[in-house]
Amino acid sequence: MATAYLNYYDRYNAFPGDDNLASTNLNDGSIPNGNGNGLIAGGAQFACTNASAQESCLAFQHLRAAGLISGAGRANPKTHMAVLLL
Repeated sequence: MATAYLNYYDRYNAFPGDDNLASTNLNDGSIPNGNGNGLIAGGAQFACTNASAQESCLAFQHLRAAGLISGAGRANPKTHMAVLLL
């Protein structure tokens, strides 16, 4: 997960979830943008769903749309999110 997070930042110069150009960067107008303030708002969320609007949940959708993690939408991956907090 940490590798995916860092790869996203290297590619798009923005944090996944906080990327204010995510819909453009990921070429998908249905993907919500973050606010681009340099922080992933919402804290550590361990019950994200596709209806979750916190940037910490959008991070999963951004990483998936970039092809960096498997799955679809904003739901938490099966791996533990705590590695993002390191």
